[in-house]
Amino acid sequence: ETQADVAASEIARVCNELDDLGGAPDRPIRLHLIAEAGERPSQLVSTLGREVAFVIQHTIHHCALIALLLERRGIATPTRFGYAPSTPVRG
Repeated sequence: ETQADVAASEIARVCNELDDLGGAPDRPIRLHLIAEAGERPSQLVSTLGREVAFVIQHTIHHCALIALLLERRGIATPTRFGYAPSTPVRG
C-alpha cells in the first residue's frame, strides 16, 4: 500500500506466471475447493479462461467497495473505477 515499486513488481510476477501457464482459455483445469472450514475439499473441473475471468470480476467488485469507502471520506476516484465493463454508462 505504500510501496508502488513493490506492487508493480508483484503485478509483473503474476503476469509472468499467467504467461507460464500456457494454453488456451478453454484449457481444462482441476480445482480443489474448500467451501467450509474443516470440510474436505471438493474437486471441480473448470477452464483457465473462466477462472481468470472470475478473478477479474472479483477484483472489480473489491475496487467498487474501495471506491465507496473513499467516497465516504471525500476522496474522488476515476469515473469508472469499480465498474464492470458491462455496466451501462449513464447518458
